[in-house]
Amino acid sequence: MDAEALDLVVADLVVVEIDFEYLERAEDLPMTIAEIQKVEGGQLVIAEGRLTCSSDQIKEIVINGNSIACNESAILTDQTASIPLTIWGELNKTLTSETSYKLAPLRVKSYHIKRVSTTPYTRVLKLEKEFPAPEEEFTAAADITEIRVPSVNFAEYLKRWFSCGRCSKALTDIATLEVVTCDRCKASQRIAKCAQECNLRITVQDEDNTRYVLTAFREVLNAMVAKSNELKQEEEAISLENTSPEETYKAILLLPELTLKFRKSTAVITEVRFD
Repeated sequence: MDAEALDLVVADLVVVEIDFEYLERAEDLPMTIAEIQKVEGGQLVIAEGRLTCSSDQIKEIVINGNSIACNESAILTDQTASIPLTIWGELNKTLTSETSYKLAPLRVKSYHIKRVSTTPYTRVLKLEKEFPAPEEEFTAAADITEIRVPSVNFAEYLKRWFSCGRCSKALTDIATLEVVTCDRCKASQRIAKCAQECNLRITVQDEDNTRYVLTAFREVLNAMVAKSNELKQEEEAISLENTSPEETYKAILLLPELTLKFRKSTAVITEVRFD
């Protein structure tokens, strides 16, 4: 999850009133997904389609100290096209895969691939309509893209948080605590024993001058930092847990040519290689 996406989520969270009657008037009938793909980022739209998602892909994201469930791997499909869908919060419990819905409104996001996202005021209506399965390019295998880049152009927005050792939910309000109780599973545990998760956003450019804005999580970041430490030789090694954001950015920006695998639907890096 990159910073631009988080900014939009935070902006949505402060909206306290929306004119649902306006959204439901005739001129605001659902757009086709092919039409939505032409809409500028940041706009609100109404869509109908078949939802494809997996509960295994739900993650806990910490925003302004609050933990929010997030699934960035969902797909919405109608007769015209498929589009990646990010599902936030309690809607992850409401929505069911391989079911048709009307979603109003969704926010359009523009990266190197267009996608839509639920908001805190998204309404859901289950439909009896039949929609096709997702396009082939959105299947798990076809979703993975591999690129080779000479270096990382930009590194920014490093975020860190602790996760519950039992259920992996993000833990909050732990700055001065030695022991914390998970809000979800109620397990009490020492902070020192909890996994520290992290992510950051990088921008890279391939040999065709195509620019990609991607998100790297802990496993990929550990591989990047390990390579940086290997290249340093006699310099002091760094780690994600106790290094400043600036030192982490420097380590990643000075990496040599690298190969990245990432999901087109989510812009999340799944693998990094230095070969």
